Amino acid sequence: MSGYTPGRLSWRHLDQEQAQQLWDELIDWVEWFRGCYRLTDRIKGCWYRHPKMVEELTAAMSAHKVAYEQLGDGQVHSWSPGSWHYQVYQPLLQRLAANSDEFGDCIDGRCEPPTVQVTLLDGVREWIAADIAARPTPIAAVVAATGSLPDSGNGRGQR
Repeated sequence: MSGYTPGRLSWRHLDQEQAQQLWDELIDWVEWFRGCYRLTDRIKGCWYRHPKMVEELTAAMSAHKVAYEQLGDGQVHSWSPGSWHYQVYQPLLQRLAANSDEFGDCIDGRCEPPTVQVTLLDGVREWIAADIAARPTPIAAVVAATGSLPDSGNGRGQR
């Protein structure tokens, strides 16, 4: 992906050292979160074995840290602890309820989360090539949107 630089929370892009640091941070936060909010019935102790839960909880942790972060003088939070509770925590509870089967196969710390085989259907590359070919070229798209060619640097647009 051009122009994309994965962040420190992008599990699928982490190296060993980065993953170890994030696991340490996430385990500490999740265990605090499960206890503080009394969520041990909704987030089982084997949560770390469930990729979907790891992603959900990483996102919740990240948002929580932003909401509660100590800022320097003159800096303003982009959102508050109250925002975290209404925009992250409450929707997370709803997703946990909707996905209550996530831990359905987990009994006394023994679990085998189902693995999902993701396979692209045959013909995907051809379909994408046809989709791209049917789109306007970048110049044609600019002309269609603006009615003129882009400024060539001489200060005058062309019509």
